[in-house]
Formats: sequence, structure tokens, C-alpha cells
Amino acid sequence: MTRKILAVLLVFTLVACNNAEKYSETDVEDSPMIQERRCEPSGKPCRPLMRIPCCGSCVRGKCA
Repeated sequence: MTRKILAVLLVFTLVACNNAEKYSETDVEDSPMIQERRCEPSGKPCRPLMRIPCCGSCVRGKCA
């Protein structure tokens, strides 16, 4: 009886770990914090509070 309970617990643990590993991989792929940040290179026109900021700073309407 004890062996059956231990076997069921072992199988349940393995299945739970496998599912957790699978879902953690998809979370990393979909996470916006992990994605590479985009920025405008120097010389591109800019303005304060742009959706995609300059890689450096915005000086006189151009990325520096």
C-alpha cells in the first residue's frame, strides 16, 4: 500500500515539474521585460516623450 502511494506521488511530481518547466519557457518568450529594447540611432529626428526613445539623448530635435 505504501509503495503504491509513493509511486503515485512520484508520478504526480514528475508530471507537475514537466508542466512547470514547459510553461516557464513560454513565459520567458512572451515576457516584455526580456525583449530587447529598441531605440533610435543618432541623427534621427526626435521629440520629448517619443514612443521609441533615442539611444542617447534628444538634442535640438535630433538624437545625439
